[in-house]
Amino acid sequence: MSVEVRHFSALAPLLLVKDVDVSLSFYENVLGFTVLGRSADESGLTAHAEAVFTAGRVVPAQPQGPFMLMFARVGAWASPDKTWARHVEAGPRGRGFIQYVYVDDVDAFHDAVVAAGAKPCVPLTETDWGDRCFSVDDPDGFRWTFATNVRPFVEVLA
Repeated sequence: MSVEVRHFSALAPLLLVKDVDVSLSFYENVLGFTVLGRSADESGLTAHAEAVFTAGRVVPAQPQGPFMLMFARVGAWASPDKTWARHVEAGPRGRGFIQYVYVDDVDAFHDAVVAAGAKPCVPLTETDWGDRCFSVDDPDGFRWTFATNVRPFVEVLA
């Protein structure tokens, strides 16, 4: 699939991962991201890659464009001082930051993700704040929650 992207959203997280190619496979084949490109370091291993998620909205009606995600292999040239590797390898990866992405139909998206082989770590459920959502962890432990708002937040506060 070819995606022409002229502008990205203002938010472009950079995930430090053990193996960029393994991560890209998960994001492309399970979550439906489109890989824009990748580059190798001096060892020939993929050191950096970028992908977009055009099925979701980070901010409703976001004028900047689709959500872009960047990947850098831990210890590669893309890691500014290569000391990030010690931090990532020292403990659980991906903890403390959850990507929360709104999609138009979370039930259909859930079914597609499960059909692609993912096992949700948080089942599809309706929340107290009016979202229907589920969560999956990527190969490096980064948690992704996908949601559709099913009732106005105002009702929840009333």
